[in-house]
Amino acid sequence: MNAEAPSRPAGERDRAGEPDIRSPGPDLANFSNSAYTLPQGRAYVEFAPFTYYGTAAATPAQYNTEYLLRYGLLDKLELRVFGNGVTWIGGAQPTWGFSPIAIDAKVNLWLENRDYFLPAAGIEAYVQTEWLGSTAFNSGTQPSIAANFDQTLPFEIEFEYNIGTTRMLKPSGQQQWELTFEWSLQRDIVQDTLAAFVHGYFNNMSLPRAPHGHRDPTQPDHMPQNAVGLGLLWTLNDRVAMWAQNAVGTTRWTPGLLSTVGVDVAF
Repeated sequence: MNAEAPSRPAGERDRAGEPDIRSPGPDLANFSNSAYTLPQGRAYVEFAPFTYYGTAAATPAQYNTEYLLRYGLLDKLELRVFGNGVTWIGGAQPTWGFSPIAIDAKVNLWLENRDYFLPAAGIEAYVQTEWLGSTAFNSGTQPSIAANFDQTLPFEIEFEYNIGTTRMLKPSGQQQWELTFEWSLQRDIVQDTLAAFVHGYFNNMSLPRAPHGHRDPTQPDHMPQNAVGLGLLWTLNDRVAMWAQNAVGTTRWTPGLLSTVGVDVAF
């Protein structure tokens, strides 16, 4: 789940004609993305000015200022632009610049049906471009597609998971498709105000966020990344939410520490 209060149908999300940050909720707060979309004409600005990825076997530490711009073109169609923003990479030759943008779209296929234990479902696809990116951070034009699911479990636990595939530039210079899986479990601590979540991912995140090995024939082409972590989501009011999460990598190719602090504003 995308670190949100229990999801509500589209007709209930836009209460009294005002934006509602609680549903569908932020997508950057955790590793997975929601199956739900913004109502028509509504927008979210999600910004994570502090995003840190620690060192791994093939990558140095990296600092991002991630952002996600979302707009409801239709009730079940959301247009999105994602980027890592101003980026700094450490290591033997530290460098900084601006990461390229990814053009994204998400379609909600159907809502959750609790009577039949049927999760809400959506399809999300993005293309990682080379637009607006500094040379050091460009990895070619890379597509990705995933199926997103949201389901309410007993004890009001919200389960969100994504299953997909993404194309990546390998150290050898070859393009290769890889399976991706992201998940999160969340429950309110204070109803509609404070929620806690645990989340993780396998091979890659739903958005092109974490660093991967750069072109280097001495590195293996398959460098699996897995991570697991904890986070909190604080909803200040109907328009603004803040979050923080910390995760650890569970393979030598995954950043040792993955930390994010961000804010989400609904319009």
